[in-house]
Amino acid sequence: MRPLATLSNAATTTTIATPTATTTAGAAVPGSAPLRATPLRATLVGATLVRATLIGLTVALLAATAAAQVPEPGPAQPMTYRCESEYVTRVYVDGNQYDWEQEVQPTPRVAQLIEGEFRYDWTGYNDASFMLWCRQTNAALFFAVVARDNQITRPENGRDGDRFQIWFHLDDNQLPAPNRTLGFEIPVWPVLADGSSSVNWAPGQAGRSGQVPASRAELAPRRDGEGYFLEFSIPLSAIGAQIGFAPIRFAAMMRDWDYDTRREQEAVISTSPFNRNNPETWGTLEFGRFHQTLASIRTALSIDSSVEPDLVHWANVAGDARNEFVALLGEHLVVAGEGIPGFSFTNMRIRTEESHTPTELTFANLDPDPELEILYRYRVTRYLDERQMNQEFVAVFDVESDGMSRAAHQETAAEIPGVGRIEAPMELRERGNYTIVRFRRAVSRGLERAQWFDVNAQRSKDWEDMLMPWDSRSKIDYFNTGRGWQYTIE
Repeated sequence: MRPLATLSNAATTTTIATPTATTTAGAAVPGSAPLRATPLRATLVGATLVRATLIGLTVALLAATAAAQVPEPGPAQPMTYRCESEYVTRVYVDGNQYDWEQEVQPTPRVAQLIEGEFRYDWTGYNDASFMLWCRQTNAALFFAVVARDNQITRPENGRDGDRFQIWFHLDDNQLPAPNRTLGFEIPVWPVLADGSSSVNWAPGQAGRSGQVPASRAELAPRRDGEGYFLEFSIPLSAIGAQIGFAPIRFAAMMRDWDYDTRREQEAVISTSPFNRNNPETWGTLEFGRFHQTLASIRTALSIDSSVEPDLVHWANVAGDARNEFVALLGEHLVVAGEGIPGFSFTNMRIRTEESHTPTELTFANLDPDPELEILYRYRVTRYLDERQMNQEFVAVFDVESDGMSRAAHQETAAEIPGVGRIEAPMELRERGNYTIVRFRRAVSRGLERAQWFDVNAQRSKDWEDMLMPWDSRSKIDYFNTGRGWQYTIE
């Protein structure tokens, strides 16, 4: 890692040498709105390598639950998975579990029924349930599935046989809307024969059908004969977008038929409630390369691993069309991504006093380039002698290939508790290919000039004060017409 380079406004940028996983999948390829926290997390690979077979990890659980009465399934919850990038053993898609089993930790067993009737189409864990793992390389995503299935069924009488599906939703506005949702389907009944299967496009996707080029899928029966091990790969070239860093919407599901009676319907066990037309109902697939980068940022900034990012967003603020990670981490505003030429992350120390309280992080396109600018709001409490004043500010940050700069830093409100308040809200005024960030002369809310005091009289300031209600000037404008950020006071 090269040393941090000091930039204007105390911003820094760093290039991280990201380790490349050992892979058989080909040459290296360079590695999107906020995501809600999800209630279940499947952490796949920890710092300690766990030597246990995938099937062995489930034996005790399955044996215990088989003997217990199966409870009525509750509403499905969206789950979060991580696609790991740090591992030693190579992944060969051959239906053999040994290239996975040395480096996995237990992961939640999925038994969420989203289609079919409980006790008729699905009787519990042993009828249909699965566990899922993911790994990433620079060219493909690899998945491993250990599934419990008491009766694996081929297609017959116009009904589909047993299949496994995964779905991605890509937050990429440069893709046509129909191309942002991708579904893949793997028939699992070939485990009854030689185990060779295929990754196909899931039905109902316009312009996509048949086998996915350069994909692979292999199966092996479970040792107890009631289920299967499935291993498959999907090349990134088939996905049509540069993924592998920012999280994406994700769902995996087991489609199970038993054909016990003519009335039986398909049972679907899923990692989320899964409404195909509403990705907000899906879960999330995170990527190991992002978590590696976040760990490197913590190290570079001497931030403890227990400090979690705050106000986390994913937005296209620099470089190519991929979204960047934007968040507060400790005292720093951090931007990280794989689509920015010249660096892996940039940061600026912005929380410089104890009372600094973040309130909002938003984005707007304010200058002629297509990337968004960062709008950060916060408040502080300051004292002059024993007199208290609460102040509010907005700062605008612009990220370019040479790092992050603060384009504007403006006081927007001041309040003397129990006395009154003065405020100058931000206005965004569009002007063709750029937007003026405007702050008009402040308006008093019960605070008179005689009651006012300058709480920052003895303080070094890196912001612009409001224009007071009694000021003769009328507005402050910040803007970038393509020749750099400027500001005027009129």
